[in-house]
Amino acid sequence: MSSPSQTLLDQQRLPVEMTINPASQEPVRLEKPQKLLVILDLNGTLFHRNDKRKRTIFQRPHLSVFLNFLFENCRVMVWSSARASSVNSMIKTGFGRNAGKLDRVWNREHFKLDGVDYHRKVLTLKDLEFVWEEIEVERQSATVEELMEGNKYGMHYDQTNTVLIDDSIHKSQLQPYNRIILTGYDLERYKSGTDIELLKVRYYLEQLTMQQNVSAYIKRHPFDPTDKCFESAEFIDIVNNALSLVNSKEQKRARKKAKRLAKMHEDKISIKLSLATSKNTNDMENTEGVKDSDQDMVNADSETDSGQDMENAEDTTYKEQDTASPSQSAADSAKTAHLKIDG
Repeated sequence: MSSPSQTLLDQQRLPVEMTINPASQEPVRLEKPQKLLVILDLNGTLFHRNDKRKRTIFQRPHLSVFLNFLFENCRVMVWSSARASSVNSMIKTGFGRNAGKLDRVWNREHFKLDGVDYHRKVLTLKDLEFVWEEIEVERQSATVEELMEGNKYGMHYDQTNTVLIDDSIHKSQLQPYNRIILTGYDLERYKSGTDIELLKVRYYLEQLTMQQNVSAYIKRHPFDPTDKCFESAEFIDIVNNALSLVNSKEQKRARKKAKRLAKMHEDKISIKLSLATSKNTNDMENTEGVKDSDQDMVNADSETDSGQDMENAEDTTYKEQDTASPSQSAADSAKTAHLKIDG
């Protein structure tokens, strides 16, 4: 007797007739959208990296709108032929809080290249079978709750519900009806400032989420950025809303920049006032110090003069004591003479 988990796994597998060649089936539109597995390339698709020395990363226009749609409606992972450090840098640059919502992140190590080819510039093929196999292995050990519809392992992923978004037709050649090939994002497109490719992919993905078998639909209606559907009023509304959001963000950035500059200006004025106040305080302290010094000198001079006066007074007293009056001297002389006669 099979376990509840195994029963769910069996029920979620494709009918036998659809496993033969899913892309050959007629497209069937669903009543409600399904949660597709979307595999994202990075460089040339969502970003442009300039020369190897600077490694500046430029985001493709409307990336945030595109990613918000994906994470709200799809299961999303990254698969890039770049090395882990470069992949992490691009994700950090453009995904923001959505980075934590990624189902998994694959880099060059996941191409199963040998040691020599890993370090060489060789063609790397993205075989979606690797992805499906890994998810299926995880599902084998998932709980019944995790296998319930709407949860992480509630869907069996395969050719009918997986989309690879890339700018390379060669890397995605193994599953040609599971890919959306974008025009590569390069420096020229970055400078033009008019790129709306991600908005077109978003619109196309909306159609795919309503398909029972995306490979059947893609085979008959491959993504074409010049398609007439991108002239529809519905798509024009999407573009206008995205541009409005961009303008709003630019205005916010401008206001933040203005506030930052104003704050810097205020800080400079505050520093100047502080320095001026400090200088005035020092000048006042120096002035008071000079005054005190002058007063001390005056007091010292005064004390010197007083001492001199006292010394002069004492000298006068001594002189007065030493000098007898003429009459007293005559009397003393006469007395002395009388004593001598008597004797």
